[in-house]
Amino acid sequence: MLIELRSLSLPNQDRVVALRDAYGRIIQDTIDACQQQGVLDRAADAHLLSLLLLNMLNWSIFWYRPDGAHTPQQIADSSVKTFIDGWRAEQGRT
Repeated sequence: MLIELRSLSLPNQDRVVALRDAYGRIIQDTIDACQQQGVLDRAADAHLLSLLLLNMLNWSIFWYRPDGAHTPQQIADSSVKTFIDGWRAEQGRT
């Protein structure tokens, strides 16, 4: 979807974009909920965090190799740690 959306017919493009937008809303709502619960820093722009998270996750299609140095689990664990720990709410700052 990231690189071939333009190759689809217009009706299929519309369908894929609607699915992409729905998925983005799930991410945004989850980040909003984490900020409200004090898990993620409320000072962070939730929309920007959504874009950064999706960017981090989506880019892996260009560099991941099954025979590479890192397992999918290692990549997932590092991604979660980078994102959550990087924006974790500090005590008293939520």
